[in-house]
Amino acid sequence: MDSVPPIRRRAYGFLASAKEGGAETTDVANALSLPTVTVRRALEDLAAYDLAVRISQGQGKSDLCRARD
Repeated sequence: MDSVPPIRRRAYGFLASAKEGGAETTDVANALSLPTVTVRRALEDLAAYDLAVRISQGQGKSDLCRARD
């Protein structure tokens, strides 16, 4: 985790401490005091590195994300 960019690390930390069901993108953004678009990119990166799972809730709704076990 030493080489992980700070925003991505904070997003992963939030997901790891979130409930078992995960957290919506907007919840992560509010908790980190960052724009939703910025957090969405960080969560997409975490999913690409297989550190998180993104679950689409449909068009116009925030994705649900959770840290991988």
